[in-house]
Amino acid sequence: MQKAPSTAIPEIVVTARRTTETLQRAPVAITALDGDAIQRSGITSVTELESNLPAVQFQVATSIPIITVRGVGTFSTQAGVDSAIAYTVDGIFLAHPQAYPPVLVDIARVESVRGPQGTLYGRNSNGGAINFITNEPRLGQLEANLSLTVGNYDSLASEAVLNVPVGEDVAIRGAFGSSRHDGYYDDGYSNADDWVGRVRLLVQPSNQFRMVLSADKYSLDNVGAGWDYCPPNTASAQCANQKFQPYTGLSGRNPDDFGRTRTWGVYNQADLTLDGLTITSLTGYRDNDFLARQTQILAPARSSGFIQGVISRLFTQELRLAAPDSSDVKWLAGAFYARETGPASQTFNQDGVPYFSSEPFLKSISTAVFGEVTVPLTEGFRLIGGLRYTDERKSAVGVVSTVNDDTTAQLPIDQRFRTKKWTWKAGVELDYSDNALAYANISTGFKSGGINQVPSLPGFTGSYRPETITAYQAGLKTRLFDDRLQLNGEGFYYDYTDFQALQVIRDAAIPGFFIQTTNSQKSSMYGAELEAQAAISGNTRISMQGTWLHARFDKYIIGSTDLSGNQIQAAPDFTVGAAIEHSFDLSNGDRILFGADTKWVSGHFVANSNAPGSYQDDYLRSNASLTYSLIDLSLELTAFLRNIENNAQIAAYQPSAKGDLVLLNPPRTFGIQASWRY
Repeated sequence: MQKAPSTAIPEIVVTARRTTETLQRAPVAITALDGDAIQRSGITSVTELESNLPAVQFQVATSIPIITVRGVGTFSTQAGVDSAIAYTVDGIFLAHPQAYPPVLVDIARVESVRGPQGTLYGRNSNGGAINFITNEPRLGQLEANLSLTVGNYDSLASEAVLNVPVGEDVAIRGAFGSSRHDGYYDDGYSNADDWVGRVRLLVQPSNQFRMVLSADKYSLDNVGAGWDYCPPNTASAQCANQKFQPYTGLSGRNPDDFGRTRTWGVYNQADLTLDGLTITSLTGYRDNDFLARQTQILAPARSSGFIQGVISRLFTQELRLAAPDSSDVKWLAGAFYARETGPASQTFNQDGVPYFSSEPFLKSISTAVFGEVTVPLTEGFRLIGGLRYTDERKSAVGVVSTVNDDTTAQLPIDQRFRTKKWTWKAGVELDYSDNALAYANISTGFKSGGINQVPSLPGFTGSYRPETITAYQAGLKTRLFDDRLQLNGEGFYYDYTDFQALQVIRDAAIPGFFIQTTNSQKSSMYGAELEAQAAISGNTRISMQGTWLHARFDKYIIGSTDLSGNQIQAAPDFTVGAAIEHSFDLSNGDRILFGADTKWVSGHFVANSNAPGSYQDDYLRSNASLTYSLIDLSLELTAFLRNIENNAQIAAYQPSAKGDLVLLNPPRTFGIQASWRY
């Protein structure tokens, strides 16, 4: 006879603050997603997590996922531009979205943290962090997991996991996942053929020392991203009297287009626990090779688009010292070093002429020291203080070329830039009951400045300043009715300066054009979030989430461009989501699990220009899954359906000479999955 499911909401353990704690005891806005639930939902890629993460939006450009949290993001895919959102896999920092794993495989959980991070993290960020935690090897356990998924668009996904103990103190875990599907567009664009492989080795000779050594390799291939002409709200003259026809593409495919990423890495975490001290070392090396060619206008005589590539070699080392779990005063201190080198290339071709091309060699070195301490003043009341110092150096050396029909100019690039920055955090925590935590804090953060790939000549901006943020956040976490109702909420205000924006520069003395990153003046983001979970019974749980966000440019004037008052892209004013999960226990011991979620997003712009064609009307996007668990056979059969409404949501926008262009999120997808565990 099966044991009756607990009616209490289970505690979720997170490590987003570099310590092991429950989500309800962490004084910061965190959402954690369980790896098994992700798999049952048919989610295989990073961007598909959007419907489950409050205040998070994903945009995709040339196979690169661009993450926005509460309106804070990086809206440039130029090589060398840092991400505003820190992205880690097993605690190891990934510098750029080109290195993100294309397939989610053997995931333990995903953590989304909102607000500036720096006093606890090796790499600073000004908007938040997305942390992917994969399953570690398990001592003394032989495990095997296999799953196969098939669906529409001839999709085929697989996952295989094997955990093998080696004696009492060592275990090895290997995982492989793949995902492929045909193009979502009639012309074949937006297909995928990706895979991820990972091997992890755990060595734990005692309770005082443990080490996890990991190696992974990723591969991403596609024929390019799909674009459609004339979105619903366009004001382009070229789109007059033309009806929007989503997923039809550019009336043909350029066979030369492609997107390709080859990435491999090795990383290691070592933990040593002493009397009164825990020492953690995180060492990582990442080799990333990305290249994409994308057509945006297809014409018989002349097509236009761009080619972009980067080869990077990233080494990171983080060292942390932390107080033991038994200490009343919680503290952490650390140091961080990162060195990234490699060539980059980009070519922009606007209707054939003129075009811009650059091929610099980029180098970036970042060093930092950081720390945070939590001190109890009375029982249940604590003060938090944190400090960080960062020193970053960047350089770009190479050649930039501009060409028109008659003239070619090759000009040198030799730019260097250095940032030194102090950031800090101050806050309070209050346990006003056994199951309730209130907190408030002020923190600062920054996203590094950098180097433009433009000539070393007067009139050009060789570098751009860091973005800076001062964040005011206050929240409440509570559980009621014997842990059957959980309510978490946070209000926030962000004061944002030196927003980094792309600018096209033309010089009458030089043919063609140049693209550089410059700084605008001031932006502000403020709003509130509420997350609720309820255990209706031991078999039924529901959850709801809501976000109100006001994200605007207070002052944005660069040259003749004035975007002051515009809504920041990918920052809808309102987002409301709901989910339900219900299990049916059968008399033969088997179980049926039904899950569904939906998310309503208010109308918003996907481009900072707020061009009419970049406006996405409000929409509803829903997903559902049904799982039958054959307990005796350790087998699960799942059917899933994503984007039930089959709405075509705009993810990216680009004006062109033949009318506005938009890139869309995936249409309705469905499939069945078989999973076996030993």
